[in-house]
Amino acid sequence: MQQQRVFRDIAQRGKTSLGWFGSMVSHCIW
Repeated sequence: MQQQRVFRDIAQRGKTSLGWFGSMVSHCIW
């Protein structure tokens, strides 16, 4: 549940593809 909130926050912070990609990469790293 917490991950979803973080993902949503990141998506809201950066709606650009870069922000989405960064979020995905961060999730993969974690």
